[in-house]
Amino acid sequence: MTIVDSNYDFRYIDVRSVANEGDSNILKATKLDKQIYQQTLNLPQPEPLPNNPSGQPMPYVFLADEAFAMCKSIMRPYPAKKLTWQQRVYNYWLSRARRYVECGFGILANKWRILHGPIDVSIDVADIIIQACCVLHNFVRHRDGYNFEDTLSCPLESIPAIGKRDNIGVETRNSFKNYFCSPAGSVSRQNRSCNIVV
Repeated sequence: MTIVDSNYDFRYIDVRSVANEGDSNILKATKLDKQIYQQTLNLPQPEPLPNNPSGQPMPYVFLADEAFAMCKSIMRPYPAKKLTWQQRVYNYWLSRARRYVECGFGILANKWRILHGPIDVSIDVADIIIQACCVLHNFVRHRDGYNFEDTLSCPLESIPAIGKRDNIGVETRNSFKNYFCSPAGSVSRQNRSCNIVV
């Protein structure tokens, strides 16, 4: 499990978890879980979104899939059934933003060939190798700068939204949805991508 920022840098990694545990259970076993849900992380203060006429400050949030519980700091997609066009737009933007994680992993694997196949070492050594690759990934990206070519090898497919609705954090999610559908926050490609006719 990892947190990747908009520069494809790894901000948090957990490599000791077992794949069949599920992301939400992996998160629950970390200190990060308590910090997120108790709101004790040192996140930036809420700020208004660009060009938003309401000027409503919006919190900095983590973007997750439907496996995670939603709260003020974690946004997840709307359930996939019977979505309004506004909910489809929100899910579109969430899906696009969540691609940074997949691209981050793609860039990491392209740079560090040891990650292309099984790592035939003990679990402890494998953990160290993966952590070292993530740290070196961040270091090299900062040293060499952003390389647009890195992102060309990352698939940009929509991530489907499934799962049941969670009522915690709904107000924050709806505020983001309303912004993405407003003249201040919308862009023409979102309607094409969401099959919306205006």
